[in-house]
Formats: sequence, C-alpha cells, structure tokens
Amino acid sequence: VCAPVVGYANQAELDCKLLLTFIDLLGGVVDGVRARFPGTFTDLIKGKGLGITVTGTGPSIPEILKQYNITYIPEFGPFDVTAKLVDPDGRLGLTDLDLKVGTEEMVNTRIMGTVENITAIKGMNLSFDIQGKDIANLKKITGKPMSFDGPFSVSGNAVTLSEKSYKISDFKAFIQESDVNGSLEINLEGKKPRITAELCSQKLDLRPLFPKKGSKPGEPEKDSDKLSTKKSRIFSDTPLPLEMLNQVNAEVELSAKQLLLTPLFLSETNVHMVLENGHLTVNPLKLGVNGGTLHGHFDLQVKGRVAQIATAHRLDQYKIGSMLKKLGISDSLHGSVDIKLDAQGRGNSVAELMSGLNGKTMVVMGEGGINQNAVELLGSDLSAVLLKLLNPLKKEQKYTKINCFAGGFDIKNGLAQSN
Repeated sequence: VCAPVVGYANQAELDCKLLLTFIDLLGGVVDGVRARFPGTFTDLIKGKGLGITVTGTGPSIPEILKQYNITYIPEFGPFDVTAKLVDPDGRLGLTDLDLKVGTEEMVNTRIMGTVENITAIKGMNLSFDIQGKDIANLKKITGKPMSFDGPFSVSGNAVTLSEKSYKISDFKAFIQESDVNGSLEINLEGKKPRITAELCSQKLDLRPLFPKKGSKPGEPEKDSDKLSTKKSRIFSDTPLPLEMLNQVNAEVELSAKQLLLTPLFLSETNVHMVLENGHLTVNPLKLGVNGGTLHGHFDLQVKGRVAQIATAHRLDQYKIGSMLKKLGISDSLHGSVDIKLDAQGRGNSVAELMSGLNGKTMVVMGEGGINQNAVELLGSDLSAVLLKLLNPLKKEQKYTKINCFAGGFDIKNGLAQSN
C-alpha cells in the first residue's frame, strides 16, 4: 500500500465481468520516492487478468522495505525500476523487469528479466551486471575490509532450478587484471549449502588473499624487508581455517592459464576439487610451475582442529634455480629436476604439517651446475670430497658441472634421510 496515492481508472462491464480498462496510480512511501502503476484489470471480481506496468524512482530501496519490517537489505543508493505485474494461472509474477540501483562512485547494479511467481520466488530468470571503480569501496556496504582493490565487474544469468536451488550461467567476473568465467549452482535444500562450479580463467591473481609475512588477516601489512631474517619461516605457522571446510559441500572444476599465489606463479592449472563434510579431495591436480609440470592428487580430512593429509605427486623438469632464488638462495644451483613424492601428515598449520610429514621422495637431476661457494658451506671435509668428485681437475671456475644426480629419501617427522 502506497501513501499518498492518487489516480483514476475507467470502469467497464463485459460478459458479467467487472473490468478496469485503464488504471493510473501515483504514490510513494518515503520522501523522494515516485511510483506509477498504469495498466488494466480484466476481471476485478475474481481478481484476475492483472496487467500493470510499474515504474518507480527513489533514493533508497532499504528505506522503502523498512516500512514492511524488512531490514536486512544493504544500502546501494538511488534506484530506477520498471516492470510489468501479471497474474497468469493465478500467480503474481513480474515480466520485463529492469532495475537500476547504485552510484558510479560506489557500485552500479542492473537486473533484468522475469519472475513467474514473486510470492514464492519461483520461475526466476534474471540477468545481472554489477560494476564499480574500486572494489575496496564495498567496505561501506559490507562493513568489512576487502582483500582486493581496483575496478571490478560481475555479470551473469540467474535462474531457479527448484524452490531452494539456483544456477548462474554465463558468469563473468573481473577484478583489475584477474578474470573468472563459467557457471555455478547453489543448492540450499540440505543441511549444508552445496556449490557446484565449472570455472576458467586467463589470469587469476589470489596473492591479495595471503597476508605478508608478519601480518595477520585484517591487520595492516608489514614490510617483509624490515622483518628479521632470523624470525622468517619458509612455511607459515598461522592456523589453517579448517572450520570453513565443514560449512559447505562443493564440487569445483577450475582451469587457469595463469594462477598467482604467494610465492608461486602457476601456469596451465587444471584441478577437480570435491569437498564433502570436511573431506577435501583434489584429483586430478595438474599445473605448471617454474618450467615444470606437476601431476598428482591431494586428500585432506578435517578431524577436530587438525588436518590429516595424504598426497602423491610427480613433478617433471622443474627449474630448481628459479625456486632457490625465490627463497633467497640465489646463484647456488641450476638445472632441471624430476621429483616424485608420496607423503602423509597431520597438523593445523602448514609449518606443523611439514614438520610432521612422513613418506618417500625420489629426486633425479640431469645436466646442471652448482656454485662452488655453496659446496664449501657444507664443511671442509665434505666440501673437499664433493669438489674432488664434481671437479677432479680442480679448475678455477664459478660453477662445477653436474652430469646427473639421483637420490631417494625417506621422510620421517619432516626430516628427509637418504636411503
């Protein structure tokens, strides 16, 4: 009910039916809101034959909904809407919906389409397009800081598959230079939400999701160059968010030309992930890293506050020199290695998982080179033996050539011992 409301209508009677052949109502519920409802009612007595076009503008949708005790809708800004109210088969529906809401400074949203039954939210078929100059501005809407910044856009087509099941097709999302495309389904009929997605990307940069060393999520970032090297760790001891794995069930297929993580740059990534009641499996897992290719699978089971993992991987033609440079051990070793790993572990952080790792690994290296200064750091006796084996002619050169290397290691409690 709108107030104040003014309007007029033409009334007619045909075949024992009371008709309103022309309705034109104007009204509003809050300051600045203007609404108009022109249309017809072909059977006023039975309440059927509705055909009314709705047009409206105003400064705020939440302010209108507060009149009906609906308070959970966030504020996006001014709106402009047109739609047609119809009642086929006695169901109140919307056709030709075109809703625009928001501002250029914050976020602009446009929703178009139909809803066959608006009282039960059935038969929904809506396209949406959301754009903004800086995703960090959404903090004003969500009340929480965003991990990303920069321009963004999200678009797709949403349909209802059942009363509590939805599908989004033609999904496209862009944040700065990252993109994600594909489709996803959301099913709310069970005890836990279930998400099914097929996604692809040319470039997906997830580094903003990982805090810098010495920082925690939600805290200001610290400059890693100023942190003490003595306190730095290769593996993080920050507790893993294991509780998240029990909040939803999911099946996701992802392919990405470039996947940027901290500190890895991955290429040609293809993964199939299944999450069921806290049990995560990734099989197959295929990706490119530092010129090599990794194939394998990964299994993680949440047990209380601890994760139990099992993994088997084969990494071919991995450029070990690139990895050492990223770890700050530059100019020590170069060449390509093949690595085979079969391991299990338990823990609630990456550092704890690595320190409790058990399993086997095999490393095979072809032609390469090792910096003689790095060999000498191993100790006088060991370095003398290695230098004699690697460089029997004792030539003065920066690198000693490696023709081949092969080694098998047993891993127990995070320590690898040659077998």
